[in-house]
Amino acid sequence: MTPVFPLCRLPRRAAFWLPLALTLAVAGCSSPPPRPAPPTPGAPAAPVPAPEQGGRSGGGHGYERKLIEATNAFRGSRGLAGLRPSVTLIRIAQGHARNMARQDRYGDSDRNGHVLDGQDMELRIRAGGYAFARVAENVGYQLNRRDPVASMMQGWRESAGHRRNMLLEEITQIGVGAAQGRSGRWYFVQLFGKPAEPARPVRTSQ
Repeated sequence: MTPVFPLCRLPRRAAFWLPLALTLAVAGCSSPPPRPAPPTPGAPAAPVPAPEQGGRSGGGHGYERKLIEATNAFRGSRGLAGLRPSVTLIRIAQGHARNMARQDRYGDSDRNGHVLDGQDMELRIRAGGYAFARVAENVGYQLNRRDPVASMMQGWRESAGHRRNMLLEEITQIGVGAAQGRSGRWYFVQLFGKPAEPARPVRTSQ
């Protein structure tokens, strides 16, 4: 098996390059950027929803919480505000990670974890009910690693596209998922979001 590191930007462009590690695959996607916005003040901690019972989720290992903590620590080391866990993004990320683990497949092609069952990141996020001004996604898997979270974070930090996603200044929220397939692969998903501002009521004059 020789996994690849797909790197894509919505909606249609993608670039592929070969990895240096045989058991690591990562991918990063982001929506077209709007006008840059300043980072928000420090984000207070929020609980990570418990995983579904009976699934091979990373919740029982604490992987999802560790992933959020490691991401915010990385942002903090670069002078950026931490990200607030979003229950909606967590649900979407967990669903994608569990779906990959259930099929034990890194996306439809087993090479690009952004597209599974014909659905890409934007379709999953819209279907999950998250209205956004900006979104980005990192996905990947780890196999035969003593600390899968640390190895996954190292791979993302060392990849320019995934690193950029984790350090986006305008992003304010995060959702993560982790699940293990029958092969032993741990599938990881990071979702980053800036929620859309609620529509303002239109005033009419009589």
